[in-house]
Formats: sequence, C-alpha cells, structure tokens
Amino acid sequence: MSVRPVQTNQITEAGNIKSSPGSLIWIMAANAADSSNRYFTLNNATAGSGTEICRIQVKAADTKFFAFPPGFYFSTGIRVGVSEGDLTITGAYE
Repeated sequence: MSVRPVQTNQITEAGNIKSSPGSLIWIMAANAADSSNRYFTLNNATAGSGTEICRIQVKAADTKFFAFPPGFYFSTGIRVGVSEGDLTITGAYE
C-alpha cells in the first residue's frame, strides 16, 4: 500500500485551490451564515469562472464534505467561485 502525498488550501472567497493541473481529492465547505444558504462552484480554471464543473449548495450553519476517490482531475487548475461571504472552502489536492 502506498500513501499519496496531498496538500490542502483554504479560501474564504473566490480563488484557486491549485493554480495548475491536478487532482482534487476532497473538499469541505463550511457555511457560517445562520439563516442563508450559500453556493460554490468548482471550475477548471485559474482565473475568472473558466469551465464550470459543478455548483453546490451548503445550507445555513452547515458543513459539507465531498470525497473524490481516486481524485477528480482538473486539466487547467482547481478554482472555486463563491456566492457570498460566510463560506470557507478547504480542498485537498495532488
């Protein structure tokens, strides 16, 4: 059995989890807003919106964890767009 080295990056606004090609291993989204749902998008890009892969809703005062074994490959970069503040995104990549 081998262990794959991964790195993590945490963002609180639109930005890159990884600014070059790579695989997303998992992502965790925490919504600190008490009464409002928040959304984030995963984009195959390093700037702007790029190619949107998916849009995910996180309910008010909730945290969601998404695993992508063996890794979800992004050919340009792993970029996250967020709908509003109060959303913290942490992603693990290789």
